[in-house]
Amino acid sequence: MARINLNLRDPRSRDASPINIVIRWNGLRLVYPSGERIAPRHWSTKAQRAKASLTTSPEFNRNLSAIVDKVEGAYLRFLNDNDQRTPSAGELRDRLDIALGRKAGDGPRTLFAFIRDFITKAQDRVNPDTGASALLRPP
Repeated sequence: MARINLNLRDPRSRDASPINIVIRWNGLRLVYPSGERIAPRHWSTKAQRAKASLTTSPEFNRNLSAIVDKVEGAYLRFLNDNDQRTPSAGELRDRLDIALGRKAGDGPRTLFAFIRDFITKAQDRVNPDTGASALLRPP
């Protein structure tokens, strides 16, 4: 199983510092941005969460826990999809991009998703014979 830690990029900063997710597995290491920031004075290095001194710490910590759960899920899903083969750092980064919504996945498409996509792209289609939009020509 992968080991996941949350670390501040710059723990000595006076301003809010980005929180990095550090994932270690089978001798590999990936540092991935969580998208969250916090002032170092409100960060507990031991607990890897926000201290109670931060007024929004319960919500902030729940959000961090949800991110960690998505990271674990992406790692386990990769193992299940690839006959327990461990991912490379690039493969795991791609899975995390999809799991955290930073990149669209190439998952299975439903009929309705195809239809919505077709309708959206139909407005930009051009008829090669007339140069007019496909929706504007008469029937």
